[in-house]
Amino acid sequence: MRRLLVLLTLLAAGVVTATAAAATHEVVQRNVTVPRLFTGLTDCQAFGYDFTFTARYTVKRSNVLYYDASGNLVKEVVWAHFVGTNTNDTTGTVLRDDGQRRLTFDYVNNTFTESGVLRHITVPGSGMVLHESGRLILSMSDDSVISMAGPHQLFEGDLGAFCAALA
Repeated sequence: MRRLLVLLTLLAAGVVTATAAAATHEVVQRNVTVPRLFTGLTDCQAFGYDFTFTARYTVKRSNVLYYDASGNLVKEVVWAHFVGTNTNDTTGTVLRDDGQRRLTFDYVNNTFTESGVLRHITVPGSGMVLHESGRLILSMSDDSVISMAGPHQLFEGDLGAFCAALA
């Protein structure tokens, strides 16, 4: 589960707020489209399923770097909108997976913040089977949770309904 969370976090990139005021900023990407492909994901095996799945996304993102007066990188902010699918490698069952995120890497406070409607997978007739939204702040030192608001099924390992729908 952590592997999938890390991969999906890297996929969309996030939000962190530095307490130190940034003197300058640099837009390093603006509305760049990036494909992402993750194969052989085994997260559903913990729920009794023997299949692997593939996650495929098209991500449109913008990245901004913030520097202090001495030229040190203090914060990186990534805005990302993605459209994707999760495909059962055995049956070919597909679940659409879309979201919007703001990721902030705060290098002064050593925190990572992710906010937005990060993931909302809905199956007709079944409803939402995976929901990540709100805000999550983690320590970049040890991945400990500093603050969490909103449903975070993926982060908490609550993938049972998602895996059943993908099966």
